[in-house]
Amino acid sequence: MIEIKDKTKCCGCTACASICSQKCISMLADEEGFKYPNVNTNLCINCGLCEKVCPYNQTETEDVLNPPSFACLNKNKDIVKNSSSGGVFTLFANEIINKGGCVVGVAFDDRWRTKHVIVDNLNDLWKLRGSKYTQSNLSDIFIQIKNLLKNETQVLFSGTPCQVMGLRRYLRKDYPNLYTIENICHGVASPIVW
Repeated sequence: MIEIKDKTKCCGCTACASICSQKCISMLADEEGFKYPNVNTNLCINCGLCEKVCPYNQTETEDVLNPPSFACLNKNKDIVKNSSSGGVFTLFANEIINKGGCVVGVAFDDRWRTKHVIVDNLNDLWKLRGSKYTQSNLSDIFIQIKNLLKNETQVLFSGTPCQVMGLRRYLRKDYPNLYTIENICHGVASPIVW
């Protein structure tokens, strides 16, 4: 059973809550508004899946010191003006949507809270443009992504490195139809501060 004793060892990615077959893990906000897993021990069957998918419990190593790096700038000046990082996200997202796929990224809701959502058309893609500097609500997005991948839909997921790792750990296998974009992250602000 996952237990968070040190908050620096949890990124709130929701992989543990998403994988739980008993649905006994809920993500609860602390006094600063950051969400962490909370286990209902009466429902937990101690299967250990939550610990296995946690990015902080990973044992495999990756070449994190020398990742491939690329530079790119969207040629459409209007997109660049309304985007972050040179409008590159829009280039990738357009490609996925034009092939019948879905794009998962962060959007604001009607109360300016951030949440990962799925977009399957070019008209709604604007919602995902631009950086949002707060912890996004992932709720059941990993479950939705897995269902799309199983149905052979191409999926582009954009998020912080810990969210991308959380998704990959939750999926527990590689999908050739999953593409991810990791944003450079220096930490996220509290949703309460936002």
